[in-house]
Amino acid sequence: MNVLVRPLAAIIVALMPLLLASAQSDRERETAYAGCVERYFDYYEAGKPDSAELMLRQALELRPEAEGNFLLLGNLAELVVARGDSLEALELLSEALSRQPQVPELRERRADLLSDLGRLQSALTDYDELVSMAPSSEIYRYKRVLTYEKLKLWSAAEEDLKRILARNADAYLPRVKLAEVYEREGRPLEAEKLLSYLIEQQPAMAPAYRARARLLMRQGRKSDALADVREIIRRSGERVDAEEYLLRGEIWLIYGEEEEAEGDFARAVEAGATPSMVAQAKMEVYQIKKKS
Repeated sequence: MNVLVRPLAAIIVALMPLLLASAQSDRERETAYAGCVERYFDYYEAGKPDSAELMLRQALELRPEAEGNFLLLGNLAELVVARGDSLEALELLSEALSRQPQVPELRERRADLLSDLGRLQSALTDYDELVSMAPSSEIYRYKRVLTYEKLKLWSAAEEDLKRILARNADAYLPRVKLAEVYEREGRPLEAEKLLSYLIEQQPAMAPAYRARARLLMRQGRKSDALADVREIIRRSGERVDAEEYLLRGEIWLIYGEEEEAEGDFARAVEAGATPSMVAQAKMEVYQIKKKS
């Protein structure tokens, strides 16, 4: 199962009477439809995604106009994403939303998928709708910030982050992201000050160290950046994240230590990084050198 996507099973359970009572056709078709939905649950809980997917497709074929099918379509999209077919999943989510546009879980799932596919303006439209539906939601605003970031809409990102922090001054990741936005807006001193404060307040948390290391690296302060990465690795013990190795590899490249860099990139791959992530890290170094 795709752990990044929350199942809608709890919603289906709550609306099971709707799924079962909306039958307008003959009793045999209704019984078969309900049986497919029940077997979907069984297979899903048993960790058999292929069989679960088959049951959902059979249910949708038996009663394509059933009122509760928007839930089945959402869960089918989850299974389809898990096996790597993002485009079909997007179609399924869009069909589900055409039936029930006010279900935030479906819209959030589609927005996330659109963002992953690089369809940022469409993703932003969905996140805008989600924020409109739930203005106090930190998650929806933060996800919109990540989309603004990809679009380089820094002032919009800053505004959303400050709205989050106005409601929850202790929100850690939004404050780290705000520092990153400050840097992109040409305010590196404010960015460094905020990150240093976060490190002082929560020294066991890695994100602020990472963000400060990248800030220092882009400023040409390689030894200071390397010190931050080494501190993260020291605190991580035997469970070092791939991101730390990628970041240290970038710093080594800036130093011109290619052998050290390649060693860290190899460690990053062993820790779960993909070749494209390594290529992206090397490209960032190229961009930094190009600007210097």
